Amino acid sequence: MTNYLGLELAPTIAANFPHSTGYVIEPVYIIDFDIHLYIKASTGYSYYEKDSFYINMSTVTQGFFYKIGAGFANREFKRVSIYLGANYIISSYTDHYTFLIPGKYFGDYNGDIGKKSKLATAFEPSFEMILKINRLLNLNIGFHLSILSIKPDNSSYPNYYIPGIGVVDNTSINASFNIGILLKLGGK
Repeated sequence: MTNYLGLELAPTIAANFPHSTGYVIEPVYIIDFDIHLYIKASTGYSYYEKDSFYINMSTVTQGFFYKIGAGFANREFKRVSIYLGANYIISSYTDHYTFLIPGKYFGDYNGDIGKKSKLATAFEPSFEMILKINRLLNLNIGFHLSILSIKPDNSSYPNYYIPGIGVVDNTSINASFNIGILLKLGGK
């Protein structure tokens, strides 16, 4: 049995595309059993701000997410382990919308639509590779397809970003790519 503790890095990079800023803190723990099975768990916090969501409107999305997953491990290669599995994600977050009415007549009025608490869940098939850099340090590369199972309420405005799931832009599916650093805590 091998244990890994690490941090996912790619979600933070993706949150800083044009007209948006943000960060994601996502520690991850993986237990790789000797019988070609693995369990993966992570929890995280996400803050994402997008200007120009609509004309003169911006949104801030922030909240916590939890992931638990399992799958099959193939360690037949010297420096690469391949994992094929699935995760279940629960995301609890808030959206906060603000708007601007520019011009002299309105005095550049800044309005606040308010915060809205939301809950979403998703099923996430995944393909991951752990590349051994040295005895303790590993690189985790993953490809995920998140499929919403419980869609958040979008009666006020469409859902754009869901913590732990990614940019959904009011659809039910999101494809993502993750890169992370893992420390090997023990095992073979």
